[in-house]
Order: sequence, then structure tokens, then C-alpha cells
Amino acid sequence: HPDDLLLSRACNDTVIALMQRHISAFETSRKDSRFDLEAIDRYIEQHLSHKISGAQLAGRVFLGESQFHSLFKDQMGITPHQYVLGKRIDMARELIEQGHLSLGQIAEFTGFSSQSTFTHTFTRLQGLSPSQYKKQVG
Repeated sequence: HPDDLLLSRACNDTVIALMQRHISAFETSRKDSRFDLEAIDRYIEQHLSHKISGAQLAGRVFLGESQFHSLFKDQMGITPHQYVLGKRIDMARELIEQGHLSLGQIAEFTGFSSQSTFTHTFTRLQGLSPSQYKKQVG
């Protein structure tokens, strides 16, 4: 019957329109979504003395690595790697200020592969070496 065919087409068109609207809203919400920075910070703090990869951080907020990297850079203005380095240096500064550990111990505790790498990175990011910083705050 022609009426049944017309009704069937109208139903199909309605279902397709609703699905397209739903998919569009879902894609928009995914693009606008913010990741849980607290979950990222907790993970970094708990694993500071270990190597931390972008894939590990992405997994914390249930995103793919490239999507996480892009979203993180858009929202934070720096890469996840730069953020982790900043956290390592912040902790290193705190430990230097406390004065209980050697620079080698601080390098190990904050996840640097060697004291040399730690010194180079600290100097590059802080504008003075860890030992100069230690003298300045001590």
C-alpha cells in the first residue's frame, strides 16, 4: 500500500534525523570535554620516581594518546611531557629546600635517569643549577 510506504519513509527519515542530531551532539561534547587534571596530578605524584608516558596519562582519563596529547596541549598550553617535567622540577625544588637529601637522591626520587640529566633539566628550566639553587635557599 502506498500509505504504508509513505509512513515507513517518514519514520526512517525521523530516525535518521534523530541519530544525526545525537551523533553531532556527542562529537561536540567530546571536542569540548575537559579531562580530569586531578586524576593526572595524582598519577604523576604517585609515579614521580618512574618513567611516565603520554599513553599512561591518557589511560588515566580514558582517552587515546594522540587525542589526549592534543586536548592537553589545547587546554594547558604545554605538552604532557613538559607538564610532567614541571612537576618533577617543582618537587626537586621542595626537596632541595628541605635539605635532607643529596642532589643524586633528589634526581632519583624525581624520576630523572641520572644526576646529570637532572642538573641539565633543572638548569634549563630554572635558570640556575640545583647546587646554585641550594646555596640560594640555604
